[in-house]
Amino acid sequence: MSQAERSLRFLLRSTALVGIAVFPSMATAADWTGAVSSDWFTAGNWSTGVPTGADIVNINTATPNAAVVGAAAAQANSLRIGDGTLTIQSGGGVSSVIGYIGYGSGTTGTVTVTGAGSSWANSGDLDVGEQGTGTLTILNGGKVSNSDGYLGRIDGSTGIATVDGAGSSWINSGDLDIGRGGSGTLTIQNGGMVSNDYATIGGAGTVTVTGAGSSWTSAGLLTVGRDHAGTGTGTLTIQNGGAVSSDTGRIGKDSGTTGTVTVDGAGSSWTNSGTLEVGYDATGTLTIQNGGAVSNAIGHIGYEADSTGTVTVDGAGSSWTNGGGLHVGNSGTGELTIRKGGTVSDSSGYIGYNSGSTGTVTVTDAGSSWASSSHLFAGYAGTGTLTIESGGVVRNLGGYIGFQSGSSGTVTVSGAGSRWHNAADLYIGNSGSGTLTIQNGGTVKVVGAVIVALNAGSTGVLNIGAASGQAAVAPGTLDALGVTFASGTDRIVFNHTASDYTFAPGISGAGSVTVEAGTTIFTNVKSYSGPTTINGGKLVVDGLIASSTTINGGTLAGTGSVGSVTVNSGGVVAPGNSIGTLHVPGNTTFNVGSNYEVELNAAGASDLIDAVGTATISGGTVQAIAAPGQYAASTQYTILTAAGGVNGTFTGVTVNSAFLAASLDYVGDDVLLSLDRINAAMFNNAGETPNQQAAGAGLDSVAVGNTIAEKLALQSDSAKRAALDQLSGELHASIKTAGLEDSRFVREAITDRLLALPAADAPNFWIHGFGAVGTIDSDGNAAEFGRTTGGLFVGADGVIADGWRLGLLGGYSIGNHDVPGRVSSASAESYDAAIYTGFEAGGLGFKLGADYAVHSIVTDRTIAFTGFSDENVAAYASRTAQVFGEIGYKFEAGPAWFEPYAAAAYVSHSTDGFSEAGGASALTAEADTLAATFTTLGFRAATSVDLGEATGTLRGSLGWRHAFGDTTPTSTVAFSGGELFTVAGVPWAADAAVVDLGFDIALPGGATFGASYSGVISEGGYDYGAKAELAWQF
Repeated sequence: MSQAERSLRFLLRSTALVGIAVFPSMATAADWTGAVSSDWFTAGNWSTGVPTGADIVNINTATPNAAVVGAAAAQANSLRIGDGTLTIQSGGGVSSVIGYIGYGSGTTGTVTVTGAGSSWANSGDLDVGEQGTGTLTILNGGKVSNSDGYLGRIDGSTGIATVDGAGSSWINSGDLDIGRGGSGTLTIQNGGMVSNDYATIGGAGTVTVTGAGSSWTSAGLLTVGRDHAGTGTGTLTIQNGGAVSSDTGRIGKDSGTTGTVTVDGAGSSWTNSGTLEVGYDATGTLTIQNGGAVSNAIGHIGYEADSTGTVTVDGAGSSWTNGGGLHVGNSGTGELTIRKGGTVSDSSGYIGYNSGSTGTVTVTDAGSSWASSSHLFAGYAGTGTLTIESGGVVRNLGGYIGFQSGSSGTVTVSGAGSRWHNAADLYIGNSGSGTLTIQNGGTVKVVGAVIVALNAGSTGVLNIGAASGQAAVAPGTLDALGVTFASGTDRIVFNHTASDYTFAPGISGAGSVTVEAGTTIFTNVKSYSGPTTINGGKLVVDGLIASSTTINGGTLAGTGSVGSVTVNSGGVVAPGNSIGTLHVPGNTTFNVGSNYEVELNAAGASDLIDAVGTATISGGTVQAIAAPGQYAASTQYTILTAAGGVNGTFTGVTVNSAFLAASLDYVGDDVLLSLDRINAAMFNNAGETPNQQAAGAGLDSVAVGNTIAEKLALQSDSAKRAALDQLSGELHASIKTAGLEDSRFVREAITDRLLALPAADAPNFWIHGFGAVGTIDSDGNAAEFGRTTGGLFVGADGVIADGWRLGLLGGYSIGNHDVPGRVSSASAESYDAAIYTGFEAGGLGFKLGADYAVHSIVTDRTIAFTGFSDENVAAYASRTAQVFGEIGYKFEAGPAWFEPYAAAAYVSHSTDGFSEAGGASALTAEADTLAATFTTLGFRAATSVDLGEATGTLRGSLGWRHAFGDTTPTSTVAFSGGELFTVAGVPWAADAAVVDLGFDIALPGGATFGASYSGVISEGGYDYGAKAELAWQF
């Protein structure tokens, strides 16, 4: 309906109302009494009989009976429900010109239209809550129709309408006004339907459309939030599958009013064939959530200059579809939030459309998206801000940030998964001011070109990480072929926290690059001609930049080419990525307070600045960074060459090692750096013991650049010696002594077994358990070594010839070793396999055996001195092989016997090579083998004891054990990259007393049990143990 048609209709309707009011005598008044029944058609229920279509009908009472129209057609001219109730049911119908519910101030009226075929038809208006309180309920297929409809039309009135159930309808051929001056509430539910031309929810109006099939259709404009007094509030809720459709939607129309619309739940929808304006000239809020959907042609948020509009699209399945453009901040203030999987689409997106407007869009959370089939403008003519974060995605054809002159646009893409996809070009500052910030793993993809500050007067800034002056954050990625600086003021800022960020796109034009924090790597050609300024962080140029570079507080590095270089106070040039050459086609300048960081190595290689122009040196310091290695007595390096000549000198030179002295020379067009080796034997000279000196020599061989050496160089000589003891790794040598000493346990087990043999020739099975604790004293070089061990041997033997027995043995043992003075410890698991034989005839006895043992060793060493701590562990294998024999002659005297004996053993112990796992102090050890020969001269005696039902034997022995040759174990080790050195462990005893005291008992059934104490006692230590043996004869 056109506006002219609406005006004519309003005039005719007003004339009719005035006629009824001015000429009441032309119509008869019929008042409901309900004196007889509830039946409308009973004359006794009316003051003047059953009303006709010419009568003014007043229903002002519900007692004694409320009015009911059923199964017939009632008529009225003006139907006025004051303090009364009317029910239309059972297919009954009422026809009237005008209807009122709650007619008159202070009245309460109710009309219910229920059931299929039941209807109330008004050829004119229907006013629910005319001056009082009116309630209209349409349910179970009932129908109400009228021209214009009102709920709470006049100030102080209240109008309530409920349309409930499939087939229930309220048809307004004209407009529907909900809460015009009073309070109006409309509920459409369970499939109910309402339709009208224009609709307004204002004053204090509330509409709820809920349930699948429930619908409200406005052929014209639907306004939420309108009031003639300028203070109205309108609320529309569409939920649980309800549907609203209109030509144009307007939320918050009149200044001072507030409109709120919520579309909630899957299937819930608001469809506008025309535009949708959220905040037309007031405050408007639209929330689309939990799968709700809104669609329209063009969308506006914050339409007029003083308006404020807010739209939130929240949750998976929630959508706002704009067939045309979307203006966030058209002329006023607009805010759009897309989150938790919500989606928005349009043909073109505008944030801050007109001059003076402000638009803000936030797309946040995975699954949330905004798609524009054409261009997206952040700051078209006003101020626009777009934030894409936490996995949100925005897609469009071309992107513009700061489009028109005077506009301002800001875009931030932040967070892993966050993405802005531009299928064409991206302009950062087209004619206005534009800023793009990519941070925290966000990505901007540009299929076309990235143009910064396109037109004269524009400003464009690309921030990787954060803007200048802000705290650095993690960078994001610009996925584009290149960045072009154009005609305005433009720059790229790198202010991030990454240590290896590569900026892949090319850069061209006359803009500038600023590095504030983080390490940024240029790997390809950057042909831009504007200045590069490094205020912090590091710029690594492995490609080419043509611009001049000024270093104020950060570092310039790389192996590429830089147009010219100026290093100011606090700035650093460090060519290469380790050792490399930085090329400078122009001039190089070092000012007072500047730094030139030069990496170099023992092979004679160093960093180099290769300048085509001049090198002007007005001070500054050369910082030599020597790599670990074995340096010659003197090495010279070329660190700067300038074809145009070298002018001036550096203030000084430093080197990072206490073992090198650095100096500079200026020869022709070159600057030379010389390193001279000093303190070449610092640690060897500091040592006093052989182990200290050996470890010192090993450390001296890797001193330059070695973490341990550089820190230990600062310590006193006494502190150096204590540290060298820990560093030496003597534990690995001392463990070998334990391996040799512990070889005695299998010899003793076999000897004890052969001594305890019964007279019978039957085979025997036996078990031998042992345990021991011992300490070997320090010899003044290696520290005191403590150990405990225990294990079990299992054997079997039998007679193989006259007087000869042959047996086999297997065993397992575990030992723990400790060197408290070196904060070192170890454990060893051992597995033995042996064969033995014995012969005895006429007092003469022979015992022979051979054993092979495999040891699994785990070590742990702690190194700690001022400024340094480390822990090194290792796991490796060793093996012990031995052969042994004994001869003795037994003299018997009754129940006792006495036997002098002589024994010998040859023991070989081999250790695999290994490397410790740990830090800088970890050692690598070579494989080695050592051997020892032991002889023992002694005597043993025993006597039988009668224990009644059993026979026992008391026995004991005493011997002198002698070890031949060198008794000190060694290990050959090296620090990483260093020379081998040899350290010694605690020695095994050259001479020792061997003691054994024990007893044996013959048990019933051919079994024998024995136990004894054994010990090895020497001047440098002791080893005490206990043994027990159980044998069975078969």
